[in-house]
Amino acid sequence: MYELLSFSNSVVTRYVKLKNCVTEKVELCFDSSDLHHEGQQDFWFMKVGEKYDCKLLLFGLAFDYDREVLEQRRVRMEHRLASDPNSPLELLICETIDSNIKVGHLEGISVMCDGNVYYVPKKDIKGLKNINRFIFDSSRKDLIQVNEIIAPHYLDFIPK
Repeated sequence: MYELLSFSNSVVTRYVKLKNCVTEKVELCFDSSDLHHEGQQDFWFMKVGEKYDCKLLLFGLAFDYDREVLEQRRVRMEHRLASDPNSPLELLICETIDSNIKVGHLEGISVMCDGNVYYVPKKDIKGLKNINRFIFDSSRKDLIQVNEIIAPHYLDFIPK
């Protein structure tokens, strides 16, 4: 469960700030659910202070777990964050929970990172030798599901 802390609107997209009710980690997530067809539902019903069951998709690069690679990525991340401390960049150690997840037409895996559950597209982990534990250099997190509602771009559009 996540509590909606705030949101910032753009023309057709927005960022939402969510707090994990268990770990208390605050997440800044991209919400493009307003880019939908008639009859599809977006996430704009969410209200600040309310709690929702959310799924967050990681965007970025996956690497096989290796201490040397981890240190190289950590140093690179520190340099990037030094120039933009408000950046959503994050270096995560992922442990696979379920290697066969489907959210709409998105095929992915669910992972645990420091007690937080995220989703990773299968296409992003194809080159890994071991998907049980890997490094993820995250550049963005997308809100892909709220309660039972899936972000429209992960659903097939069937015109009426």
